[in-house]
Amino acid sequence: MLKQYKSTGFYIVKIEEFRRILDIPESYRVADIDKRVLQQIEKELSPLYKKFEIVKKKKKGRGRGGIVSHLEFNFLEKLPLEKHEVPLHNWLEQ
Repeated sequence: MLKQYKSTGFYIVKIEEFRRILDIPESYRVADIDKRVLQQIEKELSPLYKKFEIVKKKKKGRGRGGIVSHLEFNFLEKLPLEKHEVPLHNWLEQ
């Protein structure tokens, strides 16, 4: 899904749509989604991107915390090395 938005570097999705896309049960609270889904996504995708973060956007609700309404995925794609380029750590070893 993120590949579709690589030119912008961010993807915003409503929490309801995110639940539908990933078939997350309605019984999962936001804390469950964070622990079981978002942390796993971040762990798997962080090595693939230069910068990768998931931001929970909140709307006003009862109490101090607010209600999560959207998820924002921010990422910068790593550029592949050109064939003639030598990675910096290899250059230092020579």
